[in-house]
Amino acid sequence: FCKFTLLEPYKQLYYNILIYRTPLISASVQNNPDVIVVDETVNGVYGEELCSKVKADKAIANIPVILLIKSADNESYLSHVGSKADRLELRSANIWKFRTDITMLIDNNLVRQERMRRFIADTVAPTLPEKIRKDDACLKFINKVRQLLEQNLAEESYTVDALSEDMGMSRTAFYNKMKKMTGQAPADYMLTFKMERAKRLLASQDYSIGEIATMLGFCDSRYFAKRFKEACGICPSKYIETIIG
Repeated sequence: FCKFTLLEPYKQLYYNILIYRTPLISASVQNNPDVIVVDETVNGVYGEELCSKVKADKAIANIPVILLIKSADNESYLSHVGSKADRLELRSANIWKFRTDITMLIDNNLVRQERMRRFIADTVAPTLPEKIRKDDACLKFINKVRQLLEQNLAEESYTVDALSEDMGMSRTAFYNKMKKMTGQAPADYMLTFKMERAKRLLASQDYSIGEIATMLGFCDSRYFAKRFKEACGICPSKYIETIIG
């Protein structure tokens, strides 16, 4: 969405640049850019408004956004604090500095995305012993347990007793079978299941900690944070910081 131009040798040598003189957010999605550069105004639309729209769109929110500004004084910088841009750059910036800043922003974003992918890949349901995984009856059993837990994630009152009943078993029989199959007591397995789901929700950054607490059936965000820290060794807010860097 920028109106500035780079000298041809630099443009061809370092970047494949597409310039949109109309503020079309959908265009940036179709071309899957590594970075979006937005001018202070684009055909009468304020650049910071466009930056906010990009960051509000889940499909492209992870793309770094640079907002070009005309002045370098403190007031100009502070006036754009709410733009949600990843970086502010002067429109008259030295081309080599600008090129370096863009490259570093792209590289840092790739590192952050890879870190998030690793975190999400690690947040999977507990792996079953190979012996159990090869047993169709056991797999059917544990898959039903997971399905019931998924269906009742938001239910604070969904206890081991309720899960045992839904599985058509006595509490004792259910406890013994779960312990044998997973190495965990049912209550511990239920908590692990919720905490792994919590990690995915926190990593997505689509929900507040309070919303996640409600989605997972905790009475409030404080209790959720306490249980999360007990299970994962880190509080939810610090977990998010660890992921995004």
